[in-house]
Amino acid sequence: MTCMAVGINLERAGSLDWRKRLKEGIENGKLGIDWEYLLEAETDDEFFFGDDIDLHDMPYHLFFHAVIKGQTGVVSFLIENDLIDINFKDSRGWTALDYAQKCRRYDVIHCLINSGASH
Repeated sequence: MTCMAVGINLERAGSLDWRKRLKEGIENGKLGIDWEYLLEAETDDEFFFGDDIDLHDMPYHLFFHAVIKGQTGVVSFLIENDLIDINFKDSRGWTALDYAQKCRRYDVIHCLINSGASH
């Protein structure tokens, strides 16, 4: 799956109805995931983002979870639909690229770098 570099506008991203887009992507089979995966991602407590972001407005749990699980389709979807800041850091100071490298998710690393990710 090809990732396209995009400019991220955090004010716009926070106001998008990403849940609706995600639902359509799942139902159309574009993401290669099901509702069970989505529930797993949303309840994963591996990531903590602090108090400076409202996780209900932005899908960062899903983004980071997809990175470590190698779900390139989900990562691509979130990037290409301008739903996340690709260089966002969790409370540990890690970006999605850091997690992808740690987990050796080479397809995800390629996707993130081609989309403009940095450390």
